[in-house]
Amino acid sequence: PDFFLNSIQEDFARFVESFGRVGAEVTRIDYMFGRDYQNAYSPASFDGEWQSAYQGMMEDINKMDDLAIDAGFTKHIGMGQVFKAYILMTLVDFFGDVPYSEALQGSENLNPAADSGESIYNEVFILLDQAIANFENEAAPNPSIDFYYNKNWSKWVKAANTLKMKALITTRLVD
Repeated sequence: PDFFLNSIQEDFARFVESFGRVGAEVTRIDYMFGRDYQNAYSPASFDGEWQSAYQGMMEDINKMDDLAIDAGFTKHIGMGQVFKAYILMTLVDFFGDVPYSEALQGSENLNPAADSGESIYNEVFILLDQAIANFENEAAPNPSIDFYYNKNWSKWVKAANTLKMKALITTRLVD
């Protein structure tokens, strides 16, 4: 689980940077390399981000969870849940409906259906609540490396609560 978590943490930093760059370009904070959105971006422009999210981090999180559950590494699982929640929110915010419930099944389903943004945001709240509970398990072993909060679990709880607040703010006009 430690090796998976190290890889996930590094990939997550690249994912956040990549979408941050795109967000800065479309809001004209950064140069967009084109006159309009149609010329600046194509569906293939985001292949790397999709690959990082689905084939990289979320697949690694699922594999890490399989190992961490057996070993009782709930803090590893909680970190993965926070990362997965952020990834899912970002994908929905940028693309709308995206695959989730049918995703990550390998060759069993090569064309997963998209889930509604609402259902994915509902899953995000569940993930973040579970992450908070996992961080509060004091008997669980710590990961060997925590690049973000140096094993300060109260900061991880604050991060999860902040993501919940972001999700509530984002969905406030929907329901």
